[in-house]
Amino acid sequence: MIHHPAFQTLMLFAAITGAFLGHHYIPLKGCQMFYAFSLFLKECLMFLLPAIIFTSVYTSFSKLKQGALYVAGILLGWVVVWNFCTAGFAGLLSSWIISTETAALSAQPISAALSPLWAMHLPKLNSLIALIAGVGFALFNHPASRRVGDTIAKFCQIVSDIFLKKVFIPLLPVFVFGFMLKLLKDKTLNIFLANIQSFTLILAFLTAFTVLLFAGVVVFYKKNPKFLLQNLSTPMLVGLTTMSSAAALPFSLEAAKKNTGDKAVSDLFIPSTFNFHMLADNIVIPMCAIVMMVSFGQPLPSLTQYLIFLVFYTISKFYSAGVPGGSIMVVNPILETYFGFSPDMIAMITLCYIILDPLITCFNVVGNNLSCIYFDRFYKRIMLAQ
Repeated sequence: MIHHPAFQTLMLFAAITGAFLGHHYIPLKGCQMFYAFSLFLKECLMFLLPAIIFTSVYTSFSKLKQGALYVAGILLGWVVVWNFCTAGFAGLLSSWIISTETAALSAQPISAALSPLWAMHLPKLNSLIALIAGVGFALFNHPASRRVGDTIAKFCQIVSDIFLKKVFIPLLPVFVFGFMLKLLKDKTLNIFLANIQSFTLILAFLTAFTVLLFAGVVVFYKKNPKFLLQNLSTPMLVGLTTMSSAAALPFSLEAAKKNTGDKAVSDLFIPSTFNFHMLADNIVIPMCAIVMMVSFGQPLPSLTQYLIFLVFYTISKFYSAGVPGGSIMVVNPILETYFGFSPDMIAMITLCYIILDPLITCFNVVGNNLSCIYFDRFYKRIMLAQ
């Protein structure tokens, strides 16, 4: 019962609604305690994240055997083309539709009203190393390496299953509740409302693009929309409240397996790409950059400037972190170098990104899952053509 998607979604909605309606009545110490507990659960998840990634990637590539390197090339090409094209389309379209009449964005600092009552920091293990290790052990066709890989994968699978199924999923509503209290106490919604015109335009385009992707899956691949939404609801809500695609990974992976009907492709695609295959980033960051240039009276970039920006932006996605605000931090130097952003503009676009981060992460999770369905069909067609 507790693992059923409908029940999980109901409990998450209850946690979010409870935070909205009850945060005024919860003492500060209580809010700090809930937030501290949510951060602790997130620390545990981030600590075990490399184990989840290693197990999924190693298992998938082991099944692919001789074609593993070829598939890795297809996957890399898919992500590069996806990021380049979506960011390019978003920037060029926003240059056309955003006129100089766009209202200047209102700079209102976020008041860090809620701090955790206590904090526990676990060692940060590198997910990229886990990804490379998983691919390496699977590709290195030697009995000794296979034995080591199988042993590590089995141990990681047991540990991650115990944590996810016995601890994290049952406590998921509490996890979400703590992060919702943080968002509400920091008055992020007030800052969003002060800049509603520009944000509405950006979010409308992001929503329209996501709906088109969703409609394509339903129409061309004959997927049941209710079934898709039911599976996506839990990772969406986790991404929305935690602002972390990494925190949503276990639920995103489970949703992808159900939506594609192919465990091997899902285990390969989702853990390998969740950190740098981000639909919402590709739309929000270029559009925010254009809005910022208009608001500060700068000329819009030429096509050449924008293409150069796109190249470096696409590269930067491979070292973005799936944590709150991580993406904009690595893009800021590129904005300074190729768009001439001033320190004030950098501060403003960072603030805007942080304000929108809950929605950005939610759309990133959805976009990655929908892209997995498209990749599943694309990959199978290529394999059939071989």
